[in-house]
Amino acid sequence: MTPTAPTSAVPAEEPLLSVRDLRVRFHSRDHDVVAVDEVSLDVPAGRNVALVGESGSGKSVTSLAIMGLLPRRGVEVSGEVRYRGQDLLTTGSAGGRRSAGPRSRWCSRTP
Repeated sequence: MTPTAPTSAVPAEEPLLSVRDLRVRFHSRDHDVVAVDEVSLDVPAGRNVALVGESGSGKSVTSLAIMGLLPRRGVEVSGEVRYRGQDLLTTGSAGGRRSAGPRSRWCSRTP
């Protein structure tokens, strides 16, 4: 009998949402502004996630970029945003919104 390597009792699953090195740059005539710089995060299935930070830290821009809701003109979004394994940044906004839109929510809290 040949011994086998031990296996994990719980299979590793891909996160429902995976963001890698997300970067958002706004272009203007005078200069460019990097609003989000190399943000990475994973959201497991069945979990809620909150982005928390100081005013102006990029929470809203990060959320809008992940959901594909930033304007196309004057904005450069790079990195990787995967929802159920599909890269939303390369599939185009219409396809990305159709697949993730019904399950994505934004709740902005203003004091």
